[in-house]
Amino acid sequence: VLLRSRANPTQFHLPSGAFPLFAASLGGHHEAVDLLLQYTAHPSQQNQATGATALLAACRGGHCAAAQALLEKGADPRHEALDGAFPLLLAGLSGKGEVCDLLLRHRAEPDQVNLSDCNFPLLVAAARGHAEGADALCR
Repeated sequence: VLLRSRANPTQFHLPSGAFPLFAASLGGHHEAVDLLLQYTAHPSQQNQATGATALLAACRGGHCAAAQALLEKGADPRHEALDGAFPLLLAGLSGKGEVCDLLLRHRAEPDQVNLSDCNFPLLVAAARGHAEGADALCR
């Protein structure tokens, strides 16, 4: 109802700096992600406090459908938040091989390193015992 009434989904922010597309992506609500993207939500909008995007949120939760919708609308698979986190690193942390595969198909860089802690996707997936994610990153 709000979107049909021309509410702007990019204007609302929670105290944490999150915005509707970020929250929907973090929760894996891909239908809401699709709807927000239809109504001018921008896939590259950043959390004001952290610099994180909705794609980072979807990858952190291992939500492939939400991540795919965002990537199809132009989300940057290499974007780094202020803490150095990036989508493939968070997908490795989540252990979801399908999310890692999706990001790699969209030109995520498997050798990208988080400079704040020197972590990279394969290392974090293996260290957490996520065989599915590690396997996807080794292909």
